[in-house]
Amino acid sequence: MPIFTPAQAHEFNLDSAQREIDSRSAQGEDMSWASINQFTYAIVNPQAGKDYTAQRNAHGNVIVCKGHEVRKSYRIIFTGSFADCRAYQ
Repeated sequence: MPIFTPAQAHEFNLDSAQREIDSRSAQGEDMSWASINQFTYAIVNPQAGKDYTAQRNAHGNVIVCKGHEVRKSYRIIFTGSFADCRAYQ
């Protein structure tokens, strides 16, 4: 088993994560969102946690909803985390 310097090990781990992204993409999974965490080498989704919407109706009422489905008589005014959407209420 070869001994790697820390810099070589870092490059090896980054390459391994990139190969995983490429493999999943080749299998048909949409990996356009993917990025690699430089410290943990995990494949991360920068949009994670942004699956809530703040929606407003004609009367000015604002609701926070999970997902991107527009509720009847409302329109989406913001997309983000739950806490960010609550700021719009």
